[in-house]
Amino acid sequence: MRNFKDLYYIISYSLLSVQVGFISILLYNKIVRQRVLYYGNKDEPAILTGNYFNILKFLLYSSFVLMITWALLTPLAVISNRRSMQEDRIDVIPGILGFISAVILLVIDPFGIFKWFSNQAALFILYPGWN
Repeated sequence: MRNFKDLYYIISYSLLSVQVGFISILLYNKIVRQRVLYYGNKDEPAILTGNYFNILKFLLYSSFVLMITWALLTPLAVISNRRSMQEDRIDVIPGILGFISAVILLVIDPFGIFKWFSNQAALFILYPGWN
């Protein structure tokens, strides 16, 4: 039980920290640099942002993996909460906050990175040999 609880906390807090990473990059570029990073337009590529693009890509893929893992582990955590004593309960609030913020950031998509991802996925589906 203790190993599952530790794994669940690692996944939950990692999901939350990935979303904090997205928000910190957004705020840093808007407040400090006074520029907007946007990768959704093919016509106007963002300049001087190759490193940001790789970081945002990593954060996007980590969000997907952590969201799926969290969604699979949460029912087990809820079931174990019903059967456990008060001191063994698993707190699901950090995971819920991380999941909701991930969904909101994917819907808002301030960097256009999800738009870039869906464009790449569509190209891969339409033209499997493309890359």
